Amino acid sequence: MAYISQETKSQIMNSVKPIMKKYGLSGTAAIDTHSTFVLNLKKGKIDFLGNFTNGHRQDEYIDVNQYWYQDHFSGVAKRAIAEIYEAIMESGKWFDNSDAQTDYFHTAFYIRVSIGKWNKPYILE
Repeated sequence: MAYISQETKSQIMNSVKPIMKKYGLSGTAAIDTHSTFVLNLKKGKIDFLGNFTNGHRQDEYIDVNQYWYQDHFSGVAKRAIAEIYEAIMESGKWFDNSDAQTDYFHTAFYIRVSIGKWNKPYILE
């Protein structure tokens, strides 16, 4: 069963903060329903919304799909998201031994990265 503690969240953020600083991003981390690590990018120097190549772009926020971000972003936006996901997954706390064909789901925790929120849009600096 997926579970993430506040201590694990803090350890992951120690890996993610230098990447956010490198790209001039600021945001917050949270835990949703004790099973999902949530990183919300609130503002920064990267135009994620303008760079989003999926035809269904929202005007104020994006929930990044961790399996398809390579197809939906390019350039510096894609590099920043890739480094963030890499830092989260290589923190030593995450694993995924799931097998969807046999309906077996076993992961340390789920990951959600969002750019802005539905009620607070991402601010491009």
